[in-house]
Amino acid sequence: MQINVRSQPTAKLVMNLICFFISTAVLSNELVTDGLVSYYTFDQANIDGKKLKDVFGDKPGTIVGAPKPVPRHLGEAMEFGGSPDCIEFPRILKIGTSQRVKSHSGK
Repeated sequence: MQINVRSQPTAKLVMNLICFFISTAVLSNELVTDGLVSYYTFDQANIDGKKLKDVFGDKPGTIVGAPKPVPRHLGEAMEFGGSPDCIEFPRILKIGTSQRVKSHSGK
């Protein structure tokens, strides 16, 4: 099951929190690994085709569309040009109690 971060508000919050804690660790020049599940640098060196390497765990993300790595002050970041540019991350945590599935019967 893949989580599309741009369509899941709770997943966005979790990813923002993860990025905050990683940024804090990077700024203090040490990476806190206790309890860390995944770590994505978004650096070109950690991108293989359409796969974004998880440098801590074994849960690569999938690049959708054509976002591109761009230089930033803490390494590289991804620049998104619009739909369908996104990165799909594997389901790492069970968030919420159910998943919404839209269907159309065609009747």
